Amino acid sequence: DNGPYCGNVLVYKHPGLHFGDIHVLTSRYIEDIHDVVGYSRYAILFPTSGPRSLADEMANSDFDGDMYWVSINEQLLKQFKPSKPWEWGQVNKPIQAEKKCLLDLDEPLLERSLFHEFLKARFARSNALGAAADTWLVYMDRLLTDGVDEYESNILEKKIKKLVDIYYLALDAPKAGTKINVPAELTAKKYPHYMDRKESYHSTSILGKIYDEAEKKQSEKVEPVEISLDPRFTARAASSGYKYLNLWTGRYQEYLNESGPLIDNQDKEETDLKFKELYQKYKYMLYDAAEFEQTQRNLDEVFDEACTIYQIVYEKAARFKKAGRCNFVWNVAGRALCHFYALETEGDKVLVPLTVARNLAKKRRR
Repeated sequence: DNGPYCGNVLVYKHPGLHFGDIHVLTSRYIEDIHDVVGYSRYAILFPTSGPRSLADEMANSDFDGDMYWVSINEQLLKQFKPSKPWEWGQVNKPIQAEKKCLLDLDEPLLERSLFHEFLKARFARSNALGAAADTWLVYMDRLLTDGVDEYESNILEKKIKKLVDIYYLALDAPKAGTKINVPAELTAKKYPHYMDRKESYHSTSILGKIYDEAEKKQSEKVEPVEISLDPRFTARAASSGYKYLNLWTGRYQEYLNESGPLIDNQDKEETDLKFKELYQKYKYMLYDAAEFEQTQRNLDEVFDEACTIYQIVYEKAARFKKAGRCNFVWNVAGRALCHFYALETEGDKVLVPLTVARNLAKKRRR
C-alpha cells in the first residue's frame, strides 16, 4: 500500500529444509522499470546476476509462479545467520533406472505412459520423501529444545543435513527414475507429541509450545458454524426424484460406522491412509472407476448421485453444526460436483481423452 519496500528482507520458499534455503536479500526500488512493472505489489523480481539463480538456491525452485515467504521483522533479521545454499554437486546421486524413450511409443501408448507418469508423480506416496521430512522434523525439534549441548547439537546438524540430501533426491526421483531410501541409522525412534504418533514424547521446543497453545485455544468454547446448502446441487438432487437417496443414505451411514473407530487412532499417518482407502472405496461406487475423469458412466447419472450425496451429507452437517462432516462428499464426489458447477455457471464443457481432442483439432483444421 505504501509502494515498494526498500531494505533487508528474509526470503524463503516451501518446502525448503536446508539451513541455506532462507536468504537475506536487499530489496530496492529501480525507477527504470517502474513503467513496465509498476509497484509489483505482490511480486519479487530476482536479479539475473551471479553463478546460480536465487530461486534455485531456495529449495531448488524455478520461476514458474512459486509462492515465497518474505519477512521484514527486524528482530528476525538481526538474529538470523545465513548459511551456504544446498548444492546438487555435494550429493552422491543414485544410479538412474533405465527408462524407455517415450518418443519410441505410438500415440495410444504414449498417452497412457504420460498419464501413468502424471498419476504416479501426483498421487503415489513416496515413503522416502515423507520419512525424510518427518525424521528431519524430529531432529529439528530436538535442536530447538533448550539445554542441548554443543556435542549433541553437532550430531543433530549432521543428521539433518543428510536427511535434507535424501529429501531433495526423493523430490527429484519421479523425474530422474531413481529409488531413494532413508537409512536405518537416521530413522527416529520417538516423535514429538504434536506429530500424533504412537511412540512419542512431549516436546518442550518452541514448536511444541506453539502446538500446546493452539490446542488450548481450540479447547475453548467456539461458536457453532452455520452451514448452508448450495441450491444448484439440491435442485439437481430434487430433479432426479431423489431416486438415489436411499442408496446413498445407507452408504453414508456405512461410512460413518467404518470411519468412527479411526478417529481414536493415535497414529496420524495410519489414520490418513485408512481414510484415503475408505474414500477410494466410495469413489468406485460412484464412478465405477478410480476417478471422475476415468468414469464410463452416464454423466447425468453421476451428477444426480453426486448432488444427492451432497444433500445427504450437508443436511446432517448442518443439523449438528459440524463443518468437518462435509469432508466425505468433497473427497468422494468433489470432482463431479465441481464439473457440474462449471457446466451450470460457465456453459457446456466436456472432459475428453487426449487422442479424442487431437482428432477434433485435426478435423477443425480441415
